[in-house]
Amino acid sequence: MSRPWLPLLLPLLLLVRAAEAAPTVSPEAKAAAREHFARGVKLLEAGEPARAAQALEQAEALAPFAVVLYNLGVAYERMGRPVEAAAMFQRVLDDPGQLGPERVAQAKDKRAALAAQLGTVAVVTSPAGAAVRIDGAEVGTAPLEGISVSRGTHFVEASLRGYLPDRRAISVGGGQRLAVELSLEPTTSGLGQIWVRSPLPGAEVWLDGVQVGSTPMSSSLPVAAGAHRVELRRAGYFAAQQEVDVRAGAIAEVALRPTPDEAGGNTGQLVLVAEEDDLVVTVDGARHGVYREAIPLPVGPHLVKIERAGFEPAELRVDVEAGQVVERQALLVPTAERIAEREEDRSVRAIAGWITTGVGVGLLGGGVGFAIYNETKLSSLESEFTQELESGFCNSSGTTYDSARCLDLAERRDARPGLRPIGIALIGGGVAAVTAGIVVLATRPDSYADDVDEPAFARILPFATPLRGGAAFGVSGCF
Repeated sequence: MSRPWLPLLLPLLLLVRAAEAAPTVSPEAKAAAREHFARGVKLLEAGEPARAAQALEQAEALAPFAVVLYNLGVAYERMGRPVEAAAMFQRVLDDPGQLGPERVAQAKDKRAALAAQLGTVAVVTSPAGAAVRIDGAEVGTAPLEGISVSRGTHFVEASLRGYLPDRRAISVGGGQRLAVELSLEPTTSGLGQIWVRSPLPGAEVWLDGVQVGSTPMSSSLPVAAGAHRVELRRAGYFAAQQEVDVRAGAIAEVALRPTPDEAGGNTGQLVLVAEEDDLVVTVDGARHGVYREAIPLPVGPHLVKIERAGFEPAELRVDVEAGQVVERQALLVPTAERIAEREEDRSVRAIAGWITTGVGVGLLGGGVGFAIYNETKLSSLESEFTQELESGFCNSSGTTYDSARCLDLAERRDARPGLRPIGIALIGGGVAAVTAGIVVLATRPDSYADDVDEPAFARILPFATPLRGGAAFGVSGCF
């Protein structure tokens, strides 16, 4: 049975399905997301995955399109955060949207490769119902099953009101499932909290002789009320420790800054590469000053803060190896005020450059035109004088000699060569003005506008599908 309405209905069904699958994003949110996305892509290309992830997370919050999720997964992967990276690639595979088949295949391969770096943890507590944290991040209430973690060492903690917390360091292998049992002892002394803060990353945090994590700590540590000893240890530094008395229901803050062991000799160097100069550098919370040369640092991770007037502060996470030079690009993002000033400067220079070039073209054209006219007029007067000379009007021995007429013609002819400097001056002034205008245009400061080379970003494609008895038409689009 013929259905002539089918070709007309199918485009509508396809568009409705696409609308249901794609997130609804306002034009304002999409524009803001595009800016964050562009910044994230640029930072990824510059080798700054941590800063790229921050920008891409902002884009994802506004417009969770597959292309954003894919790049966010790449950033997490390069940061050494396989759990988050695998989750992003899985979201891409669950809903690829208009992401190209090549990228979808890459997401699938990356998700499979990351699976080998992940293990799972099951946590049981006695009594049940304790809040469980892994590496300081709360993951739920025990009993828990199938918690994804990266392979390596992790710290599991369980806490429950009226009980002393229990902690344990675990080591998980790729593809391994590990069961953890924690026992909490009742207490009547009450619980408090210790929040350990330190500007030095990668330092081991020890509480009462037991390692409980590493800096930076993402949460406080529940402890029994009373006296406790907190210590930070890291290779290349002298240990820093502090005794603290914790009251029930209170949070005690402990701020420790281990000092480098300069006599140890276990150091490397950090070299910063930047387009801007006069960069003010702070390393692990200690102000280094204006960057001039390579910075010697103890081995291990460091947090480097870079500041400059007119730019947003940038933070780099660097890992220094013994005897090695680490070179990092300091990609600074200008402030909105600096961008506005730069664009205004570009606009003023563009106007001045084009006006100067236009005036130069006018002078050049006028000079050339005047020179051509003057030479043409001179040639005409010389021809006319020759004719007058042959006809006798300018021949004093002839019967038709007209001295006044001949004198006027000679004066007009002889005046023309004297006008040549005017044309030359106009041409020279025109060339100078055109050159100056081109120089002004060519030396305008570069725009801070971000270029996004992501082909799947902001693309709308028409399509036509032949059908039996007709054809379907519509559009497909992606972020």
